[in-house]
Amino acid sequence: MTDSDMQSLVRSIWRATTGVKVNDTIPIVKYISQRSGLCVAIADVPGPMVNGNLCFVTETDSDDGLPHTLEHLVFMGSERRLLSGRQVLAAVESVEERILQDPQRSEIRRNFVRPFRSPIEPLKQSVDTSILCPSDDESSGVVQISWRGPPAQDLYKATALEILFGYMESTAVSPLQRDFIQLADPFCSEVSFSCLEQSVGEIVLSFEGVPTDKLAQIRPRLFKETVAGLLKREPVAFDMERLHFVIDQAIRRSLSKLETKPSDTISHMIISDHLYGESEADFKTRMNEVSTYKKLKNEPALFWIDLLDEFIGPQKPYVCVVGQPSAECVEKVAETEDLRVETQQDRLGEEGLQKCAENLEKAIHANMANQPPDSVLNEFIVRNFDGFSSFKINELSNLLPSSESNPRFDVASLPFGATVHDCKTTFVDVVMAMDTSEVPEELRRWLMLWFELMFESAAEIDGHWLPYEEVTKRYTGDLVSQSMGLGVGGLYSRFACLRVKVDAESYHKAAKWVRTFLKGVRFDAERVRVTAQKLANEAAAAKREGNDVSATLLKLHVYQPGINVAVYNLIRLESFHSDVAAAAELRPNEVVAKLEKLRQLITAPENTIMHVSCDVDAVHAIVGQPLADAWKNVLDGGSSGDGRAKGGRPPFDPNTREPLFLNDAGFGSAVVTAVGASESGFLNQVARMIDDCCHEDLPATLLLIQYLSQTEGPLWRNIRGKGLAYGANIFARPEKGLISLSLYRSAQLVQAYEETARLIAEVLSGEHQLVESEFEAAKRSLVYEVVAQEQTVKAACDQATLSYYRRVPLDYNRQLTKRIWAVKIEELREKGAKHIAPLFSFDTAVTSIAVHPSKLDEVTEGFKKLGRPLENINLDSERVCLRYAPPQL
Repeated sequence: MTDSDMQSLVRSIWRATTGVKVNDTIPIVKYISQRSGLCVAIADVPGPMVNGNLCFVTETDSDDGLPHTLEHLVFMGSERRLLSGRQVLAAVESVEERILQDPQRSEIRRNFVRPFRSPIEPLKQSVDTSILCPSDDESSGVVQISWRGPPAQDLYKATALEILFGYMESTAVSPLQRDFIQLADPFCSEVSFSCLEQSVGEIVLSFEGVPTDKLAQIRPRLFKETVAGLLKREPVAFDMERLHFVIDQAIRRSLSKLETKPSDTISHMIISDHLYGESEADFKTRMNEVSTYKKLKNEPALFWIDLLDEFIGPQKPYVCVVGQPSAECVEKVAETEDLRVETQQDRLGEEGLQKCAENLEKAIHANMANQPPDSVLNEFIVRNFDGFSSFKINELSNLLPSSESNPRFDVASLPFGATVHDCKTTFVDVVMAMDTSEVPEELRRWLMLWFELMFESAAEIDGHWLPYEEVTKRYTGDLVSQSMGLGVGGLYSRFACLRVKVDAESYHKAAKWVRTFLKGVRFDAERVRVTAQKLANEAAAAKREGNDVSATLLKLHVYQPGINVAVYNLIRLESFHSDVAAAAELRPNEVVAKLEKLRQLITAPENTIMHVSCDVDAVHAIVGQPLADAWKNVLDGGSSGDGRAKGGRPPFDPNTREPLFLNDAGFGSAVVTAVGASESGFLNQVARMIDDCCHEDLPATLLLIQYLSQTEGPLWRNIRGKGLAYGANIFARPEKGLISLSLYRSAQLVQAYEETARLIAEVLSGEHQLVESEFEAAKRSLVYEVVAQEQTVKAACDQATLSYYRRVPLDYNRQLTKRIWAVKIEELREKGAKHIAPLFSFDTAVTSIAVHPSKLDEVTEGFKKLGRPLENINLDSERVCLRYAPPQL
């Protein structure tokens, strides 16, 4: 078909929207078939990936789970091709033609009633209820309060509510945090709003970590303190300056999302329009939420007061559910399940049970057997690999002698290590990576508390000391985002990383806030007490998550005691944070001195590497002066300009490998613990593997793991397909020198592990024959996953940052995809098997399991029979809990 024929096809069949750009940035066209009403939307998103979403509007009037089952049946197959917009329309047109030729389907279309349009009865009166939730820890519970929201077509009010709720809960100075969290005796550890878009929306306000004795006080306090205070019929009830800062930040974040996750952002907009949109005007409004934000900035205080009153005022009906933690309920749930199984067995009898087993086997066989033959699959397979397009990134660094130079950003003049990734972006993303190697173990326990205090404390700004409320308000007005945590890209946890993001026009504000957060914060004993208690309260929720608990115990054995990854953990630090909260009241100078010492050690220029991602030329055109100047005194460093502080040293030698901090004595151990809040079992198991990202065996090893773990692959079929666990996957992390197995949400953990170990043994030994079509599928899906790591400009810059720590070139992913593509099927066992085998050797692996208390004995006995004795560990034991032991006075 020629281009002319294609254009004629488009004009004759498809009606198209014109002149639409998502937030005036990304062009998008929506085509609507004149024959069937089928909608195809195409957005021109930059990057190497083509992402497609098929949205079938369907509604159910029961809770039988059939739509979710249909989803699982559909998502297993996928085909990834690079198509132009016209090719997409041609492909859709051929499918549409076949559908319209089917008389039955044509009849369905004529009588089609659009889902989610049925009238919904209004909520006529408020409902208060309480439910018992199984939990080993009865110290805190949850409260959720919900109201009806605006109809989906009222986009203006829905967007306004988003802003209003951000104003009410997003930072330490917000009314909800002020009234419930930032207190000496807090009412919860976390509070958050969510707005669920439906034909009639739902507003949900969640309070987490509520002390049990305060559960009944949450709703009354909300209405009497927070809502009543905001509903005063006077403008001073709202801080309009801060509200405008919230709107400004929402605008910046909306534009940022088009760089960080454009496909997901735009798909969500399109799907919402498909479900609820009424007109082309609705479509254009949804595609330009920034325009709506700007209009909201002109609304007076009374608009926001009326909006609050309309939806969550004291006269509006609500539903309030209190989740009461109950240790007794843990046992009752187990007893109820045992009784259910026993009753079912008695009802079915031996004959009935045998028949059910046969039906299950038939269903599993039918599911496995009903696969497309290789001849069909081969028609769709991608035959050639020509690499992939990627974002152009120029690297400027005073740590790498081979990097480029640019006088507009003279990194050589900086008194600490610095790398700039020059790329096409409208934002400036700054990461300050600070080496914690010299921090003693006792001070590492204070890291999480310091990170929290960084954004919730008084600070010196422009020569003036400001209270934490004013500091919070100001950075909301200046920044796109800010965060502090361990690790670079989730790896290399010996580095504490501050991340600050601004738009290009606010370049100097990035440097100002980095200096403020790292050097300008004033530690106040009262703020320390409030924040430490909040962190202690958050631990209760973490201890209810089986997978989190299993991962906590795993790190306890895999890593050397006292290093960041072993210490930095909410569960392990629960008692420590409680101790510090008490000490802040009794010995305030002591706790402040600890935090000061920690900050002094970490923020030394010689321990710091700065990573900046920006468009150097564009920012320089805005700023009008050398870009490096803004950073020279950000850490009060010396004047040396070779990446070293005055009298200091480079953060590390790029020719050496990053240390792993693994605990040799821990490998071979196996532990188990009980988690009463989860009925499922969770297993995490790790062993050592390749720790060189350029190792010659790595591509084959990664590909063998992909073969085993891919959708509809061996692990999927034998574990998930048989109902033994919801997830069964193997992961390789050469950056950590570890390979891991995850069995997630398993009802039959012993059987799931036994079947997994048997399958892997057969694959590695050659008893299980590798299937050519599955090998080819694994190769292509693995290449896709590697390429997807650079699918946006932000992701590409993150990969460029990681390349420094991985000791690999900037085009590492491109090289890796070529090496993966070149792997032969026989190389999987030759090069990959030896690196996976240690994961299933009890002598070389670490096993960590979390199960319901009723399954503890069964799992312990089952693994013992497999030759894997499990040590039962209590989360409250001294081995797990870290404490603050102040000096004896």
